[in-house]
Order: sequence, then C-alpha cells, then structure tokens
Amino acid sequence: MLKTEPRTGQRNKIRKEKAVKVSEVVHDSELKINRGKEKVSSPTKASASAFGASSTLNVAKSFENDKDKKKLEEKKIGSTEEETKYTGYLGPAIKLCNNNLSTMEGFSETCQKLMENPDSIRWLDLSFNNFENLDTICALPLELEVLYLHGNAIGDIKEVAKLSKFKHLRSLTLHGNPMDEVKNYRYHVLALIPSLKSLDFAAVTKKDADTALTFQSLFLKNKGKKRSAES
Repeated sequence: MLKTEPRTGQRNKIRKEKAVKVSEVVHDSELKINRGKEKVSSPTKASASAFGASSTLNVAKSFENDKDKKKLEEKKIGSTEEETKYTGYLGPAIKLCNNNLSTMEGFSETCQKLMENPDSIRWLDLSFNNFENLDTICALPLELEVLYLHGNAIGDIKEVAKLSKFKHLRSLTLHGNPMDEVKNYRYHVLALIPSLKSLDFAAVTKKDADTALTFQSLFLKNKGKKRSAES
C-alpha cells in the first residue's frame, strides 16, 4: 500500500511555499521602488545644488547692484547739496509793477535777505505805482541798466536829473507821468541822461541825440546861469 501524508501536513507545506513566494515578490518590489527613488532623487539633488549656486550668484549680484545704487545715491546727494548751496535769488531782474508803491525805503534791506548779490540788479520795473519823486530810487545800485517808471505820478521834470548818477542806464520809461506833458520832454530827458539808448520804448536816434545836445546848450545851461546869478 502507498504511504500518503496526512492532509494537514500537505496543507501546511503548501502554505509555507506560498509564503516564501509572496516574500520574494515583496522583496523584488521593494528593490524596484528603492531604485526608482534613487533615480528620482539624484536629479532633484543636482537641481537643488544648481539652484543653490544660482541663488548664491543672484544674491551676490543683487548685493553688487545695491552697492552701485548706494554709490549713485551718494553722488546724487552730493550734487544736490552743491546745487542747493546758493539759496539766494541770483537773477539780475526785479519786477515790482502794480504794487501801489510810493517809496523804495526798505528795498535794500529786503534785497540783502533775498538775493545772493543785491548789487547785481540790472533791470527794475517800477511801472504803474504811485511814485511822485525819485528820491528813494536814487539808492538803487549804480550799475542799473534798465528802469521802468511809466504810469506813476511824477510831475516835476527836474526829478529826472536825479537819475543822471546811473552812468550805465540805457533804457528808461517815464511816459504816463504828468511830466510827459512838458514841452520838449523827450529832449529834456535825453539831455539829462545822455547814456540812454531807448526812452519810452522808442530807440534814441542820432537826430534825437543831436537835438538833445542843442537843447542842453540852449536851455539847460542858460537856466543854470540864471539860477547862479539870482543866488
């Protein structure tokens, strides 16, 4: 008779074989998974290292750019300090028309506070004010070249003689004052201020200059002689 193993022994043997096969399959799958991880992780590490290098370079570049920006800002600050060094008004012209002025008292003090160089005034507009005489105007800088006095209340033409001290005066306006109704007003003014090249916005011609000289010799000198004789 053939010997047969008990059924329970066969069952246990089959279970052991299955268990071995399952363990082998699991082991193989784990190896495959680990290999895949290595393949995936290696470029990641490489890219991470590359990113770290590039980020380091970017930080270095940004640091250099910040340095350059700071240098530029320092230069700008230095240049603005040099530019803002002179805070006073540097222009040679002052416009004071239509201000209801009747005197120039305090003008020099104001210019001292507001201007870098008050003696640099060359052009002054005092038109359409209420000046009746030129007493305070005579305190202006002697280098004055242009003076507008039209539209005031100056009635005595003798006041013009006070402007003869301005040897560089080349342009003067007096029209619109009561004095402009005096006979030979233009020649009278030109005789008193021979440096003028323009009077009341009209150029002084050679004929004007010659007539002014004649007027001076015939009338102004004779008036001076009469005054000295009377005194």
